[in-house]
Amino acid sequence: MRLKSRVLRYEVEQHLVKGWTPELISGRFRQFRPEPPSVNTESISQWIYAEARHLIGYLPRSRKERFPRGKGRKTRRTMITDRAPLDLRSPEANARKEPGHWESDLMVGRGRAALQNTVERTSRLVRLPRVVNKSAKESRRA
Repeated sequence: MRLKSRVLRYEVEQHLVKGWTPELISGRFRQFRPEPPSVNTESISQWIYAEARHLIGYLPRSRKERFPRGKGRKTRRTMITDRAPLDLRSPEANARKEPGHWESDLMVGRGRAALQNTVERTSRLVRLPRVVNKSAKESRRA
């Protein structure tokens, strides 16, 4: 049993129904109840998902399962072909003595679009064109 006292479970439930988060509840209990039945956030969450499932809807992120198993984000990372490491860069480019050396990167958001961050190493001129679909062709166009 996560929250051992019936009174403690009742108080936690009342605060959740009022719209408090488990973090707020544990912080208030620690502040105003220095003696043990202090409650931490994890024990409140474990109690809700194990014994008081009717309170899941009162949580800020009310998911049916706490940590969905097997449905995690699995990203496919592809390595860039013919990628040159930075230590093979010319000494002039490293010293920022010669103009014309550019660095480029993508800042990716939630959707398909991205922002291409291109910086000239000597003058530090920055260009931020919008890239529609993150493909190599679209990046070159930008």
